[in-house]
Amino acid sequence: MKVEVHHPRSDVVVIVPEGRVDAVSGPQFRELLKQQPEQGRPFLIIDLEKVPFMDSSGLSALVSALKAARKHNGTVVLVRPTPQVRMTLQMSMLDRIFAIHDTIEDALEALSSLLTTS
Repeated sequence: MKVEVHHPRSDVVVIVPEGRVDAVSGPQFRELLKQQPEQGRPFLIIDLEKVPFMDSSGLSALVSALKAARKHNGTVVLVRPTPQVRMTLQMSMLDRIFAIHDTIEDALEALSSLLTTS
């Protein structure tokens, strides 16, 4: 699994994984996500457009990231999940926990009321 990381603001990180998020790649993905709030980026936008498959390891990484973000007064927002990933989120009822947006711009707009001006 490849991962791109972008910083549109000092307190926001956009993470774009590419490939399967499963038992093999899940632990590394979890660690990357958990590090962000600790490094001063408590607002995570995770773009799932290039993730064709996610199992319970991936879901666990997302939940772990949300806990870490909330500990630092932030949150996690998901963007463009593929149909399979969206179904996995729905079946696990995590679509009720995470805000899901169609674009990164929509996600940034949704976060705007939570972000401090810098």
